[in-house]
Amino acid sequence: MSDQSQTRSSAQESTAPVNSAPWWDERFAPGGTWETSGGRQQTRLFAEALCRHIDLQPGGAFTLCDVGCALGEALKVLKRKFPQAILFGIDFSSTAISRCKAENPGLAEFSVGSFESLSRQFDVIYASNILEHFLDYEEKTRVLLAHCQRLLVMVPFREPLAGGSNGRSPGSQHQVSFTQRSFEFLIAEGLARCVDSKVVSCPGAWGWTWKQKLKEEAKNLVRALLGRPTADESLQIIFDISPARTDGGDRAVPMRPSEE
Repeated sequence: MSDQSQTRSSAQESTAPVNSAPWWDERFAPGGTWETSGGRQQTRLFAEALCRHIDLQPGGAFTLCDVGCALGEALKVLKRKFPQAILFGIDFSSTAISRCKAENPGLAEFSVGSFESLSRQFDVIYASNILEHFLDYEEKTRVLLAHCQRLLVMVPFREPLAGGSNGRSPGSQHQVSFTQRSFEFLIAEGLARCVDSKVVSCPGAWGWTWKQKLKEEAKNLVRALLGRPTADESLQIIFDISPARTDGGDRAVPMRPSEE
């Protein structure tokens, strides 16, 4: 839900506990730091990256829920890409959901809620840049997987965190750093039959634009010559998770090419 500049600074801008509903309500208010820091654009770019890297049926009438939908920018992208999809958006910020309903009539069914408040099944759940905010991300992932036939998770990849490799700094938005192995516990517990992952660049949202890339690569040459540490581009990782259970229904579930 947050970009790099927001991660560094926004914890200092509110008296509410970081990552609490009041804290997010302040950020999602008109003129709040979500919009002034480019949150709308970032959400859109993340969704566009997902569409480039993940195979979904373009004409499928599947149900998809964006958990942590913010102001609904990802759902706009998904509706354009998959016009027959039936979309839902959930966020525990009442301010965000109120604005979604006012700004996007007919786009999706929006509701205020948490992971634990999910009460129905979806063909696909999309959780973009949400789980890094929670130390108990494993339990929240179990909840999400229990409510879908395909779980798409997008998070920062190997993000350096304040307070050490595992984060855990009480004033930090991001509490967990993810690698390719972060969801292997689902296989070990028998909850998932497949966990695929793909590390991707999201220029303009999380990582370098081509101009920044040229600049940083030139700087890295100088750093290497001087014996200084080089800079690495910030990347995202997309997890494509299929639950172990099977669904006996006839719904048009988006499938990977190997499963079709």
